[in-house]
Amino acid sequence: MSLRSRLRERAGPRVQVRDVSPVPSGSPVRVRIRRTDGAVLDVPGAAVALVRRRLGYAKSHPALTRVAEGGDAVLLVPMVESVAALRSDLERCGLEIASRHRAPGR
Repeated sequence: MSLRSRLRERAGPRVQVRDVSPVPSGSPVRVRIRRTDGAVLDVPGAAVALVRRRLGYAKSHPALTRVAEGGDAVLLVPMVESVAALRSDLERCGLEIASRHRAPGR
């Protein structure tokens, strides 16, 4: 048995997330997020809120890790239907939009 097949056997089947329905339309928004004081942080919920707006897990994971450790993160969210909806989704997860920045090309 080759090393590759042993690793594949050990890792198990690939998993794809299919239950996240992306927002139908929107425009890019750059935001700085941080943890709300005294709030319980729901990292998986925040990741889903960002993935719905077409920011992949690979980009949202390091940002959410920084926030969970007590810092803040600047994200370019590719497709935001409205800043109020994004703010609401993130607030339910224990995050707040600290500030908005100019999106590229605007």
